[in-house]
Amino acid sequence: MKATRAVLLSVCLSLLCASAAQGQWTDFTHTLSGYVWLEGQPYQRVDDVTVTIDCMADGQVHQTANAPLDTQGKYTLSGLPAEGVYRITVNAPGYNVSPVPPVTVSLNDQDRTQNFTLSCPSSDTGRIGDFVWRDNNGNGIQDAGEPGIAGVTVTLTGPVSRNMVTDADGGYLFTGLPAGTYTVRVIETTLPQGIDWTPSPTLVGGNTAMDSNPNPATVVLAANGEDLTIDFGYVPSEEEGKVCSEDPANPLGTRTVYVDPDTGDVTVVFVESTNINDNSYGANIVGWPRNHNFSDLVGSDMAEFRFTDGTGKVVLDFKVDYISKVTAAPGYATMGVDGAEGGMLVGQRNWVLFTSTSLSENFAALADRFPALGNYTIDGVNLLLNSPPTISSTSYEVRGTAPDLRDWQFPIVYSVTVSGAAFGTAGFQAVTIPLVHNSPPKTGTNAWREVPCTGQPPTTCGVCKGGVNKLRLRYTGLTTLTPQGTSPAVAIYQGSKAESSMRIFTSGTSNVPAGYEFEFVGKGSGQTMGSEISIYVQGVFYAMIHTSCSQPIGTGMKSGDFEIIGGSSKDGGPLCSVESGDCKGGVTELELQYLGTTVAKNVTVYEGAKADNSKRLFGPLTLDPCTQPYDPSFWFIGKHSDQTMGSEISIYVDGVLRARIRTDCAQPIRLNSVYGEEPFRFMIVDGYSKDGGKLR
Repeated sequence: MKATRAVLLSVCLSLLCASAAQGQWTDFTHTLSGYVWLEGQPYQRVDDVTVTIDCMADGQVHQTANAPLDTQGKYTLSGLPAEGVYRITVNAPGYNVSPVPPVTVSLNDQDRTQNFTLSCPSSDTGRIGDFVWRDNNGNGIQDAGEPGIAGVTVTLTGPVSRNMVTDADGGYLFTGLPAGTYTVRVIETTLPQGIDWTPSPTLVGGNTAMDSNPNPATVVLAANGEDLTIDFGYVPSEEEGKVCSEDPANPLGTRTVYVDPDTGDVTVVFVESTNINDNSYGANIVGWPRNHNFSDLVGSDMAEFRFTDGTGKVVLDFKVDYISKVTAAPGYATMGVDGAEGGMLVGQRNWVLFTSTSLSENFAALADRFPALGNYTIDGVNLLLNSPPTISSTSYEVRGTAPDLRDWQFPIVYSVTVSGAAFGTAGFQAVTIPLVHNSPPKTGTNAWREVPCTGQPPTTCGVCKGGVNKLRLRYTGLTTLTPQGTSPAVAIYQGSKAESSMRIFTSGTSNVPAGYEFEFVGKGSGQTMGSEISIYVQGVFYAMIHTSCSQPIGTGMKSGDFEIIGGSSKDGGPLCSVESGDCKGGVTELELQYLGTTVAKNVTVYEGAKADNSKRLFGPLTLDPCTQPYDPSFWFIGKHSDQTMGSEISIYVDGVLRARIRTDCAQPIRLNSVYGEEPFRFMIVDGYSKDGGKLR
């Protein structure tokens, strides 16, 4: 009903404005639109905001229409005449609006976009910005034509702590800042993947507005001052299509991405490195250190594709089956996302327009040459046993004895096309390859994962064995922790109780600010830490970390506001990073982020579907985007002896059930999944399961 009313108002406004605009009635095809967003939170509607548009002529208001915001914060008034002057007023109680309304715009025979940014009210007017860019020539200077990099996370810590994502032009701006010393940091893992990024040379040329700053950068801000010269350049490598793996010596392959300029459809071609796997098998293997059979490729191999939109949100995630036995000719083909190893993880099935694989294409190309279904012998080669013969065991050139097989594709290739509709108005940002399964590969493990191409040398690490004997943690919270009475800001105990004889770390009388790092060893044999350690904050139990190696543990793992950044086990040496995996054994830890822009009062999480205080896992906590410092994330663990959370958890806001999440691993549970309805939506930003480690 609301949408219909908006259309009627638009028509009425169009007619009156056309009459006022010197009688031009012939062209009613133009649109006035824009977004109203809270600073740093694009594509999210803010409640209680109204947009009013006045049709102006000769300085007088001829007609007024209300333009409601859609779920992404967009207002639209369509069917307008070619010429017209409009006055836009944004009413946002409790927020500052920029530019300050009313704003007057003219169409001048073209569509017009006018965006507005909301910010929380503050008596402080300090600002820090402003640009993350692609330094194509690597000279550390912002040259003409070098574009910004969108979708990169930039964090601010200091008297006020915030984070935001760069806009479509690579810009960022923190406003309403009090005086003080700040640290600005680019989270480099959020740079577009598939490109090997190197930080630009810093402080080159003597012009702070055009150079690149060190990452992180320190800014000293005077009262109501500003520094809009904090820029960060990144140089792309020549191997833009490279897909890096966890083994720096073996890239996963290459990726080519094409975006159709008319439809927005995205086509991705992923070519896996032949150092890992290929379509050679049987008696004619190429470069294999062991046997490789046709059956190894069938019904087990697959690749996962994860697509994000312009805001960084995962909108599509699916697995593509490599090849399987099918009933239709030619008898072997990829099942795509519809069976065998393929399947949808996030997003709509109808958004996946096309899937193909090279081995499937090999069989399809030869379908008319097979004597009969089930007989796959061509040029004397039974393709269910052997791949085409090559001139040597190190070459993919097909021997002349098999002329009909000369076009055989030996590299493993996955091709997919997805609909531009998946990305909405935010547009396409990036595609990653979170998992490729080869059974077996030429080298390494069956599961290969894409990682950012950091260009760093490999670090020797191992699986946790014999118990953890050293850990290094980083405090990632936004607020500084201070001692309370006789209790230190942070203390670590071996075991589940705060016994002084088992204390293995204390911050003493010191404060613990954001970014604080500390290291400790255990009290057991070989300095091991027993089955678990307990983290106490200001004398109160906060979190537990299993240290017996019976559960996954490694760098990158987080327990609330404490992240493992280093460590070792007695028999396994330095700890490796925690591998993402499917949920197994039940969820043990979750970090959720509130996505709303309105106040969420008394957010409380319970095990089960009911608000039972005996099963409360978190809260109550009020989340108000206009408070400073504001951290929209919160973390909790399960109450069972193994820290699991039972079959499900429920999230209540001010006593009303707003979301439920399945936590027994019976259904897929993944990072970036969003639960609840507007305006109370919650996203999983981190989490772990008992036997599967970090969630994907």
